[in-house]
Amino acid sequence: MTREEFDAYVDDIESRAARDPKPIRRKTRWLVFVGYLVIAALMLASILLVVGVVSLLFFRVNAVTIKLVLIVGIPSVLFCFSLLRSLHVKMGHPEGIAIKRDEAPRVFELLDDLSLAASRRDADPSQQGKSGKARPVKFDEVLITPDFNAAVAQVPRLGIFGWYKRYLILGLPLLQSVDLDEFKAVLAHEFAHLTGQHGRFGSWIYRTRATWERVVHSLSQDDSWGARTVNKFLAWFWPRFNGHAFALSRGQEYEADAFAANYAGAEKIASALARIEVVARENEEAWQTLSKRLQHEASAPEDVYGEIERIQRESTDHNRVRKWLAESYLRPTDTSDTHPSLNDRVAAVGMPIPEDRRAEARAGQFENLPVLTAVPSEQSALAALLDSDQSERFLKELSREWQQGVSEHWATSHQQLKDAAEELEKLGQLDPDATETEKIEYFTKRLAFHLDRDETEAALETADTILAIQPDEATANFVKGRLLLDESDPAGVAFIEKVITREPIRTDDCLELLYGYYSRIGDTAKLAEVKRRADKHDDLLVEAQKERNSFGAKDAITGHGLTDTDRENAVRIFATHEEVERVYAVRKQVETLADALPMVVIAIQTKVGKLKFKSSDWQQKLVNKILEELEVEKPAILYAFTAEADKRAFKKCREYPGALIYEKEAT
Repeated sequence: MTREEFDAYVDDIESRAARDPKPIRRKTRWLVFVGYLVIAALMLASILLVVGVVSLLFFRVNAVTIKLVLIVGIPSVLFCFSLLRSLHVKMGHPEGIAIKRDEAPRVFELLDDLSLAASRRDADPSQQGKSGKARPVKFDEVLITPDFNAAVAQVPRLGIFGWYKRYLILGLPLLQSVDLDEFKAVLAHEFAHLTGQHGRFGSWIYRTRATWERVVHSLSQDDSWGARTVNKFLAWFWPRFNGHAFALSRGQEYEADAFAANYAGAEKIASALARIEVVARENEEAWQTLSKRLQHEASAPEDVYGEIERIQRESTDHNRVRKWLAESYLRPTDTSDTHPSLNDRVAAVGMPIPEDRRAEARAGQFENLPVLTAVPSEQSALAALLDSDQSERFLKELSREWQQGVSEHWATSHQQLKDAAEELEKLGQLDPDATETEKIEYFTKRLAFHLDRDETEAALETADTILAIQPDEATANFVKGRLLLDESDPAGVAFIEKVITREPIRTDDCLELLYGYYSRIGDTAKLAEVKRRADKHDDLLVEAQKERNSFGAKDAITGHGLTDTDRENAVRIFATHEEVERVYAVRKQVETLADALPMVVIAIQTKVGKLKFKSSDWQQKLVNKILEELEVEKPAILYAFTAEADKRAFKKCREYPGALIYEKEAT
């Protein structure tokens, strides 16, 4: 199912679920039952195969039965373990500062009031799918966290057997940014997810979807006969189950918004949603600003969350804030997220964005849009719910935990930036007689330096310098295109399209940038086109991967195409492995993405002293280790094997002219 087909499939399910969700829930449960039934049947068949093959060994041990064990028995066991491992989804416990009723009485008074409202909603027989019994919403722990978010989490104490522990997560940055009524609306939305069918069915859907997503991902990486069999079923099952689960989850988002509007007022949930969209972007930029201190400070700041709040409140670029709001107005609802768009959510609670405002946003006219930054500190939900000394204590504790968690990484990154600055200083001025290649290499190093330091203007200037020398240079085109699109400048599209043409292997990253840009400006036609292109590229990658999954004596080969730098690095790595005697390199001739993603084959001849003990799989471990260490300058698939693994393929590589790239020095 293509992305476009999946979108249409979800739209159809959503429209039917809006009329009556019960049949959709039944269909979802039925799909899950079928999915687990097929998995169970395949596992049972694999176990029976293993039992049958092993039983043969008791009656007759010969070359045939041993071969059956190797070809059928062992792969069947591995397949079962792979399935069992992928079916297990571990849900971690959220972390934060646990607060009690006596510490924050106003917080718990609000929770009690919301619990009462939610239980009344449960008891209302007019609510579809509700039990008709009042069930107060209770939490095992209420946590203050550093996240810009409020959420509920249900974590099973007994794994698949349930007995859920409920957490309420209150993000301190969110409490700092919205007023009390807006926060009530946000919290009411989260409470709605725990009432009646929402709590039970929604939690089940989330876990089941996560499980099957893991199964699909795990088996898609497996090329065994068992995995190939299951993948044929998953190609039918996964998009259908995922579509139903997705549509039901989105429907619950609308229902939760309706409850929030009923509890706190439609105007408050609408203003909270809009403010959160903007302040989240503001918060992200504040972290980027803070990260620039890496250049000059060897230690991470102590009061980081206080610093972030100060940076946000000192920002005076109101036009930028209005632009972010305009982008939120235009962003369409999409299957990339179960949450609907801001436009659809506020319209659903009876507070639609005026069409003239959306028209101004489309035209790039932001002057009349409101400035929805964080509310003043004294008007925030944090000030209303917690005493100032408590707030200060939480800020300091979260900041201390953050500092302890990042201190090592901060120091390492600071040193790397310092080393990079020294390297740049060593570069000095460009030689006036430098060749075009030397110029590109010089300015590419400067470009990487400016990007590491988040120096946007300098990076743009350097990219322009590279493009003036070589207009088709892919990295400079990508950087310039990305930086322009980050500012929603349409000029960036042409640079990204040039990268796709020049280096097809970077298509995924390029399409992701285009998708984000077209989403921010609300261009649904272009979004659909990007999805179609992504589907086409995915198919291309699948074909390319099939060609590169194996290598044998019958495959056509050509020269390895490694650069001098590649060979020097490879020789240095091979020399560290005393078992490696000689290494040959060739390139397998492939058809799909042949130039963009060549396949370099590394054939390794090994030798071990007779008195040295080695495990049975030491050669495979050696190959894996070498593949981890090897790097090449340009995108390529590296495939390595030893002479003992395939003598005929090794002989073919050894006999190819110029294939020898390493020979161990005689001692």
